[in-house]
Amino acid sequence: MFVLRFHSRFLKKWEWYSSRDPSVDVSIAAALKRLELDPLMPALRSHKVRDRNNRIVFSSRVTGDLRILWDYRDAEAHVIDLLDLGGHSGKRKVYR
Repeated sequence: MFVLRFHSRFLKKWEWYSSRDPSVDVSIAAALKRLELDPLMPALRSHKVRDRNNRIVFSSRVTGDLRILWDYRDAEAHVIDLLDLGGHSGKRKVYR
């Protein structure tokens, strides 16, 4: 089991998306539970991407277009850093 560490950018975006559509909040919470259990669970479709700063991080699917960007520098510590939340495409995309 992993421990999730929330960064401020992620929390702000989570609040924004949840305020616009409460059903998205349920989807985000479900994806976070899956990340806690196994970040490479097939349902999350996790894969490596480059974020806006050109760093290599992981992306996991929440809904059709919504993604969670996360990373773990030390997998043995079992801590996942939740970096950002946003779209897969369009003007709200969170990676290249």
